[in-house]
Amino acid sequence: MKTLIRFSTLIAIGCAIAAFVLLMVSPAAYGVGALTNSVYTISGTEGIFGTENVGAPWAGLLAWIFVLVSMVALIALVVIEFLKVKIDERVIAVVSLLACALMVMGGVFAFLELSALEAAYGSNAWAAIVAASHPGLGAGWVIGAIVMIAGGAFAGLAPIVKLLKK
Repeated sequence: MKTLIRFSTLIAIGCAIAAFVLLMVSPAAYGVGALTNSVYTISGTEGIFGTENVGAPWAGLLAWIFVLVSMVALIALVVIEFLKVKIDERVIAVVSLLACALMVMGGVFAFLELSALEAAYGSNAWAAIVAASHPGLGAGWVIGAIVMIAGGAFAGLAPIVKLLKK
């Protein structure tokens, strides 16, 4: 258990990097046409930033921002610990818990991407997409969301254990 707690920040960084990559490179949504069997996909970058004609879906953008901020915060904690900079334990605990909360919220927002895509495309255009291809959330986004939530649990593990020991 001590080893897990000791390396929980590094595990959380790995989860954040994996989730960040999965959100960027895997399709945010996909669907298969009922009549033509043609595949319709919305790429990860379109699911985060939108396109020229479609604005950025709020859930994908928030998930991406949250995982990016938590990844930077956790990397900063590791660098500070590696350089042996004197910082109060409470500051480290607050940053770890903030990264934990951001990663968990990012995972939840990644699961809400289909609703955000509907809002971004508009109800008429999205209704045409749904009628043509019955879209679902991309597998990479589902895995990325699960990895984000798990990474958030690892990010919050060390400060919570320290708090419970007191």
